[in-house]
Amino acid sequence: MVDLVHPYLHAFDFPYHDELLEKAESLKKDWDERIDNTPTEGYNLSIMDEEFRQYLEGKIVPIVALEYGLRVPDSPQAPCWMYIQDDKDFASVWHRHCSAQMMCGLVCSTYLNPPSEGGKFEFIGDDPNNSIRLTPEKNKLYVFPNWLLHRPLPQKDSTTRFCLTYQYVYDRRISHPKTDILW
Repeated sequence: MVDLVHPYLHAFDFPYHDELLEKAESLKKDWDERIDNTPTEGYNLSIMDEEFRQYLEGKIVPIVALEYGLRVPDSPQAPCWMYIQDDKDFASVWHRHCSAQMMCGLVCSTYLNPPSEGGKFEFIGDDPNNSIRLTPEKNKLYVFPNWLLHRPLPQKDSTTRFCLTYQYVYDRRISHPKTDILW
């Protein structure tokens, strides 16, 4: 069932935190080896572990199909991404997940090890002069339009926080049946 955090940000139960966290050690190792040598991907890295990507996609696809009435493409046009931060290494940069080729889409993100203090998800909703801050929770999937301006905020504890993101691109604007707001 959807939690309408905001008309442009929806949260769903996603009870896979512990299973995903078991696999996260290999993601962190991959991150540490690649982050300084992959300048073209910005602050994120694509997840190269195909088994992990398929597992994550297999959990996200049913939610997107059921809740948004969308046929999920066989292969997303953007790969599965990871962003990792702690209290010393982070990039609190405003950004979107769209381009001229990807104007209509959904971003689906889940967090592993959300910090106990700080590390909020900040986004700009209807009013560009006021941002909204959300504390990411374990076992939640956050879905929002790919054009939504957002950023991760710094955290105060040393816990390694993972944000795992899958993006789907469509040829039309999307809306959730309960809000009827076009994204």
